[in-house]
Amino acid sequence: MVRRAAPWLVQEYVYPHAHVELNFFRVYEWDGEPHGHDGQAFAWQMPGAFDVAPLLPANTRIMQALLLPRHTGSPAPPTSARRPFSSARPRAFAAGLRLVQLRERDWPVARLAAFAVRLRDLAHGMGAKVLLNGEAEAARRLGLDGVHLDVGAPCRGDVATG
Repeated sequence: MVRRAAPWLVQEYVYPHAHVELNFFRVYEWDGEPHGHDGQAFAWQMPGAFDVAPLLPANTRIMQALLLPRHTGSPAPPTSARRPFSSARPRAFAAGLRLVQLRERDWPVARLAAFAVRLRDLAHGMGAKVLLNGEAEAARRLGLDGVHLDVGAPCRGDVATG
């Protein structure tokens, strides 16, 4: 029995024979073992090490989402009063930060590119990934790991770059 949970993701998928909407929850507390109400089989799996088959196509993005870190960071933009790469960034990565979103959309292209490359190199050196809040092509060009799209932005299957 689920004791404590929160909504996580909703995945809509159109199969040739049906349109499905799957609602996923993060379960924080439960008692007992899961059992299907419609005869489904259950198996405990670790993210990235799924050994059950078949996995339905509607689950593809959810399986990818399970591999993402639970927490993300967003670096404060550098200012003239602060060095762009203060000791706070390496400390955050050393403490376990594994995903950063770069959100400086209003910067000139050259400034954003220089900052993104430095952040990417620091993050990758610490085993972390960097997302660009913007266009997938810009993320690819900068060697970043993916994008965070705006609400309503077109989403194709090739958005992730890493």
